[in-house]
Amino acid sequence: MTIYLADDIEPIEAIGRPIWNAVKENQNLSGVRFDRISSSARDLIFQFAFVHKKEDLMRQYNDAWCPEE
Repeated sequence: MTIYLADDIEPIEAIGRPIWNAVKENQNLSGVRFDRISSSARDLIFQFAFVHKKEDLMRQYNDAWCPEE
């Protein structure tokens, strides 16, 4: 798959598969498990997510992996 983070960042090529999918507020959200992704690519994905959309990332992570009881 090709991951486009921003116009000024080169796309990242990665192998992955979806592990969850949800439709929320007219958006298709997916969680991806990456296989054999380089640490530099992984770090860039996390850096971008935390810098630009930290609250959204954390909310989606918590909704997917830590459901309220």
